[in-house]
Amino acid sequence: MARRRIVIEVEVPDGSDVESSDEAEDAAFAVAQQAYGQVLRQMVDEREQTLSARSPECGGQQVVRKGRGGRKLYTRMGAVRLKQQRCGCGECGRTFLLCRRGGACLSGAC
Repeated sequence: MARRRIVIEVEVPDGSDVESSDEAEDAAFAVAQQAYGQVLRQMVDEREQTLSARSPECGGQQVVRKGRGGRKLYTRMGAVRLKQQRCGCGECGRTFLLCRRGGACLSGAC
């Protein structure tokens, strides 16, 4: 697997407001969730760029990209809201998400 460095931006609470180790742990976990969601969204976006669009209904390739649709993916780190490529087939008229299985695009299973 090729690796590269990415920069993510998360909001971190002021440490002076933390009154217990439980609060500190909760804050750290919330930051980890933000970072995880950003990385996952970027990986799904990049994977979508490599997919050739075919209609899941008829297999047709006369596909038009129609913006991005929202989807919630439930992960080990909690729910992550993804924006995925929405497409329409010129042959059968069906509208579908390019990557119908959310994070499954990362494995190439779409």
